[in-house]
Amino acid sequence: MKTVEFKLSKDNKEILLYYSSPTIAENERMKAYLGIDFDNDGTLRKFISSKELPDNIVGLFPHITPDFEYYFKRIFCLEQKDILEAQSNEERIVFKFIRIKETKGIRIYYIPGRKLCIENNVFIFQKNDKPILNFNINYFGAGYEKRTSIFKKICEVIDVKKLVLLDDDLIDGNQSIFNGSRFDKNNGYIRFSEFNNLLDKFPTTTVLEHYGDKIIADKIENAFIRKDYNQIFINSKNRILQNKTSLMFNKRPNKSNESNRAFVLAGTKSINSRIKDNLIESFEIIKSALKSEQYAHDESFWQEQVLKILPIIYPQYIGVVREAVIPERYSKDTKITYRKLDHALISTTGNIDLLEVKCPFKKEKLIMKTQYRNNYIPARELSGGILQIQKYIYYIHHLGKKDEEKFSREYKNKIEKETGKELPFSLKFINPRGLLLIGNCEFTSQEQRDFDLIRRQYNNIVDIMTYNDLLKRLERLTLLL
Repeated sequence: MKTVEFKLSKDNKEILLYYSSPTIAENERMKAYLGIDFDNDGTLRKFISSKELPDNIVGLFPHITPDFEYYFKRIFCLEQKDILEAQSNEERIVFKFIRIKETKGIRIYYIPGRKLCIENNVFIFQKNDKPILNFNINYFGAGYEKRTSIFKKICEVIDVKKLVLLDDDLIDGNQSIFNGSRFDKNNGYIRFSEFNNLLDKFPTTTVLEHYGDKIIADKIENAFIRKDYNQIFINSKNRILQNKTSLMFNKRPNKSNESNRAFVLAGTKSINSRIKDNLIESFEIIKSALKSEQYAHDESFWQEQVLKILPIIYPQYIGVVREAVIPERYSKDTKITYRKLDHALISTTGNIDLLEVKCPFKKEKLIMKTQYRNNYIPARELSGGILQIQKYIYYIHHLGKKDEEKFSREYKNKIEKETGKELPFSLKFINPRGLLLIGNCEFTSQEQRDFDLIRRQYNNIVDIMTYNDLLKRLERLTLLL
């Protein structure tokens, strides 16, 4: 028996939700939170208040709400008043879930937001000459055991008051009919075809079991059209293009013994030979890792691979402190919050920079699929990675002398203890910079131009590089040596 099923009521005015608890223990929990029980003859009995519940039930379930609210499958949040007593029994409880109304040739499905554990009400508009929708759990849940709420995830990603699904036949140009008035497309609706396409693109249960539901958020963000995009990016792009100038090189007499050669390769043959071997090895490590689909969303795996080749791609750093902790006093006024820096890079002078290593995501994780004023703008993962580094740098800038000295002393001692060697310098934060490695894809020429502009507009992030960029960088350096 399925735990959740949806059926049309006999009067065709409601979609009912049938819920069967998967275990006896869960069934007892459900009855306690809903404030119900069944008499010996199978009659459903409702308690008016939690005070009427037996003491043993109150002791086992202390968080029962006055509304007798039951939250299940991490998706649905239904109350005692939603129960249909006549159709419910010990094996399954039947809830009123979706109201259906027909008016002026349109069928409207209405789901109160509270039933989906969200603040936004959900409306579905359909032409009434079509069959009534056949709902199933896939409309509401995705991922491992369908425990990720699709509509809750939508509300986290886009900022709208109402969520509206529209029959494609109801779309009138760039606008649609909503309660008799025009509904601006930027205010948060999605066509049936786009919604179904969105569901089809969600990752499989197996993938989400291991890598969580963050992939779902990225799919949603690209399916909805939003209006509050980052105008800063456009301004920055225009400024860069307007200020674009050609570089002028001053010619100087060549004082070396290399005659009039314009380009001289640094390093001796033996040094360059060893560097070339290291570059080839690094190239093969990353290239081989990119073929391993099972690790595509395993961030810790990619961090390990990048640390293996760090001295080759960033030779100015001699070591890395992983998950270094710094105090932060800004998010909560009354107490200190401790933040972990994923990778604190230590230079040969003891200066510390930050490295964020993300997974080799596809293109839609880096730039939005939908253009904004003919420009490609940062997508969720790229914006999130940049913001993460910027916040850490902000916290570092506001550490204060005492906290910085404490950090330096603590981690210098740890490094010396683990390596058995004395550091000839102290650790310090002097204008820390960020490095971000994220994504793996081929861009079109316009996409590449906009991506380059994105990564050049942040003063405190010196390098935003994709894995594809990394391979090209390693390959080009190898060819020169």
